[in-house]
Amino acid sequence: MRVLHLIAPPDLSRPELAPERSDAAIRMCAEVIRRESIHDHSHGTHAVILLGGIGVERRAESLGISSTDRVSPPGGIAALAWRGVRRLAVSRGVYDVVQPWSRDLIRLAHMIGVGRVIPPPEHLVCTPTEHTRAHTRAALGVHDDRPLVLMLADPPASIDVRQCWFLAGLFEVADWPGQVIVPSRPTSRSRRLSAPMGLAHATLTDLPTAALVSACDLAAILPPSHGPVAPEHPAIAASIEMALRAGLPVLTPPASPLADRVRAIDPALVALWNTGAAISTALGPLLEDAARRAALSRACAAAASQVSFEHVSRAWRATPRVRSHA
Repeated sequence: MRVLHLIAPPDLSRPELAPERSDAAIRMCAEVIRRESIHDHSHGTHAVILLGGIGVERRAESLGISSTDRVSPPGGIAALAWRGVRRLAVSRGVYDVVQPWSRDLIRLAHMIGVGRVIPPPEHLVCTPTEHTRAHTRAALGVHDDRPLVLMLADPPASIDVRQCWFLAGLFEVADWPGQVIVPSRPTSRSRRLSAPMGLAHATLTDLPTAALVSACDLAAILPPSHGPVAPEHPAIAASIEMALRAGLPVLTPPASPLADRVRAIDPALVALWNTGAAISTALGPLLEDAARRAALSRACAAAASQVSFEHVSRAWRATPRVRSHA
């Protein structure tokens, strides 16, 4: 079976164009391709066309997708690029299935008319990258056993860096042992914001979130300040699931789809907050109690759902063989 994947990473400059795009979808696509290639390498062929500007290839590669096929949509609107995408797709061969990975790409997938269109999966799945705790901590420059608090948002670039620095400042004032890990690309603006503060309790990193969970001890879901993904988005549920699988207790907003499951682990992990002060108040007791963190870690790992990527490939094979039309 030949599958064409259409992927458009989040565009933080124009979040209103595609509020459903997420890093979680890209990571899941990469994992599905990897698993399909292992189990069906003699029959399945996967091609990826990226939608976006010049930086899209580097971003996709950091999340596990390697592709040199890219089309830049006029005005950032994917459907307007259908001619270029179709021309590129046809030049690569014939496809049985076209899999768009965000809802704004469904129309484009139908317009190019090269295969059966499968809607994006409703439930996104994320798995931690296989990095050892010691290796990742060394990469972060952390050489002791201090608790690390991972800031989670999807995409990570939507994190309000100023809020994270304020949170780290509260850790410092309260003399808590925690350190804030912010997986946001260290842009010139974020460095400008952080440089005057010189905080010893904050680390800005461009390591992927999936590679950081094994090195951290706690996590907090951050309401994006200007990003496209809201706390109730499936991508946030995917981030929480990824944390749970790694045994990482995560502070979760009540609006999250997984709030009830997290509340069943410990009600203190579900809190209504949107400021650094509120987050620090919730994190403080956990930072000072290693035994409680260890117990929560075991409970989180036990509560994590089973990883399932098969529902995507099953949808490819179950759909009637009716092609789309341009």
